[in-house]
Amino acid sequence: MDGVRPASKESVASLQEEVVLLEKMVSDLRQLTLSDAGVLDYHMADVELNQVAMSVSSSMSLLFEKAQLKFNYRLIGQPVAIQGDKERLRQFLNNLLTNSIRYTDGPGDVFLTLRVNDKGQELTLEDSTPGVPDDALPKRFDRLYRVDKSRSRSFGGSGLGLAICSNIVDAHGGKIVCSHSYLGGLKVTISFDV
Repeated sequence: MDGVRPASKESVASLQEEVVLLEKMVSDLRQLTLSDAGVLDYHMADVELNQVAMSVSSSMSLLFEKAQLKFNYRLIGQPVAIQGDKERLRQFLNNLLTNSIRYTDGPGDVFLTLRVNDKGQELTLEDSTPGVPDDALPKRFDRLYRVDKSRSRSFGGSGLGLAICSNIVDAHGGKIVCSHSYLGGLKVTISFDV
């Protein structure tokens, strides 16, 4: 508007991308604020985590393909329902898988495994390189935290996705931790009691 840059298709497209990123960041911050205040709506019912995982995984298959990532999902044990909010669990898995797509070098691998036993359910996401430094592992669920501070928001995200994941898991009485993956990348383990 001030005439410093001429209006063009490229400049308008760039502005539109920034607006979309800002809208997502505002939405994510709002969700975190509502969650912290204990007023984020959860509609708990019997939910089969296996069905949610398969649904989210298949809806993201083209994104994995585009990123040159080979995605594998497997279920070990018999599916068991947990008390949960299906839409919040979908949001959690979507954030988790999006994070893996964003930060895993292609060609690469991403494995999602659901283990079910009489004590509960354990969901594990592992991806290939690059890895995360040891000192960054405990900070992965901190708000606005990024391993590489130089990454732009357009590539590196807002730093809120994993914080939202952590809040959703907490609301379901679960635990979430990060460690190193044998594939060279990140391993995220989520456990829910039955």
